[in-house]
Amino acid sequence: MTVGYARFFICEKCGKRIELAWGMSYLYGWGNTELLERIDSGKYGRKAKEVRGSHQEALCHLEDHPFICRCGHIEACKSLVMMSNDLSKPEVYYSSEHMCPVCNKRMRPLKESGEIRCPGCGGEMEEDLKSMIMID
Repeated sequence: MTVGYARFFICEKCGKRIELAWGMSYLYGWGNTELLERIDSGKYGRKAKEVRGSHQEALCHLEDHPFICRCGHIEACKSLVMMSNDLSKPEVYYSSEHMCPVCNKRMRPLKESGEIRCPGCGGEMEEDLKSMIMID
């Protein structure tokens, strides 16, 4: 089973290359007691602690996902995700928010790779499918 992967993108205009990670963190997968203790101690903030308190049955894990800002900054961030344990109808109770290190505004999860612009010149980025790395 693949739990994550790294995807590489190349700017069609200037040739700049970036790497973005997607997927669940193998070290902090569902049911990891160290992760649960960190949530309960407040390391992930008051809101995460409250959600965990009201949803003790929730599946909790860390996952890498690219986030993008209105200013154009993009980076892969580790997010805490808490969701229902009914995988046939999963409900997300909590997912970490991330602030942009460039403009300090809230970033949003990247939905499509077509949204990625070159951080150098602003050109379109094309996925380099030959370089994808899958992580078990």
